[in-house]
Amino acid sequence: MQLDSHSVTREQAQMREQTLVEENSANESAISICETKKRKEKDGEESLKTEQEASLDERHSKGSGETAIQPDGNGKDGADTEAMKFVMLQKLESKKNDLSSMEEKELEGS
Repeated sequence: MQLDSHSVTREQAQMREQTLVEENSANESAISICETKKRKEKDGEESLKTEQEASLDERHSKGSGETAIQPDGNGKDGADTEAMKFVMLQKLESKKNDLSSMEEKELEGS
């Protein structure tokens, strides 16, 4: 009888160990996926920053202090550039918030 109970306990321990190994593997996979997403978001953020800086540099190089005018002469280029800048800043802020959210979820899951 005692031998039987040891055998059952050993089987339960082995089953629990296998379950823990599987859970650990799933958790490591989820962490890896999150880290990959986080890297992609960071790369996207850097890309947007670079694009924004290039756009601003281009605007400044058109003529420091001069008003940029579209070929049709309506003078909207400056406003369009400001609108683009605003949209890019919103995208950057959104990406930043996404990264923060993913980091919080990753920390909560740990």
